[in-house]
Amino acid sequence: MKKTLVLILTTILMVSCYAFTAKAAPGKNVKLIIEGNSSRIISESYSVNTSTATGVLLEIDSMENRISLTISSSAYGSYLTGVNGETSGSKGTNSGWMIKVNGVAPSVGIDSIPINDGDTILLYFADMYAQNPVPDYSRIEEGIISFSSEDTTYDSSWNPIVSTNPVVGATVKWYTGENTFSTYTTDSNGEITIAEEELTEGFHRVAIEKYNAEGANIAIRLADDEGVTISGQSREPQGSGENQSENNEEPAGGEEEEPGNTVDAGDSLFILIAVAVLSAAGMAVSRNKRKTA
Repeated sequence: MKKTLVLILTTILMVSCYAFTAKAAPGKNVKLIIEGNSSRIISESYSVNTSTATGVLLEIDSMENRISLTISSSAYGSYLTGVNGETSGSKGTNSGWMIKVNGVAPSVGIDSIPINDGDTILLYFADMYAQNPVPDYSRIEEGIISFSSEDTTYDSSWNPIVSTNPVVGATVKWYTGENTFSTYTTDSNGEITIAEEELTEGFHRVAIEKYNAEGANIAIRLADDEGVTISGQSREPQGSGENQSENNEEPAGGEEEEPGNTVDAGDSLFILIAVAVLSAAGMAVSRNKRKTA
């Protein structure tokens, strides 16, 4: 019986090697965030195989039903002109789709932007001089939150220059409940001071927005879960704490095996290995079929 099992196992190993060889090389993982002028469109991670921003965006566009990207060509290369019907220039001549990779605005077209594993791509519709607010909660005990932005300008040779500036005149929403909030306006230092009675214990979501006279976004919105927790008395953890899992035990005993079909420990090991390899090979072939379908 061992000879038969060895033959079966060898065959399975050959099949599994073919299956794993036939798989496409693993791609790089990237995160894509798209911010429309008035709301977030998508925030999702993808596995891609291309290496430039243009290639990655076209690849994601082909697999993602929630977005429709319009990429145009010019003498200077490709550029994004629309997402889900929201087109460049619709909120003033300086409005359009911008791109940042890992928080930095490149000084080249999307054809020349390299994309690496782990990169975050941000596409946002805004005025070309829009800021990217970053909240500072270090003085929250005093009720103070400040907002600053690393703004990118370019010198005469189109080299990027990054400077940190306050976000002035923006509307900040301080949430005191799921759908209730108070509004504040940032001062010349990019700060707001929250009323003492609103500094209640627990998590408070924070949102920010700012638009120019033509309606274009000039302060990129924060993540939907952005906020700060105000400390207070210890709170009981949520949930019942009960163990919901069941302890399922197999019944003792069972039918006796006929002497001729008894499998010893050595044969059992071969069988276990064969089953494991066969299972892995089946999953690999299945995944490969889905990718090539």
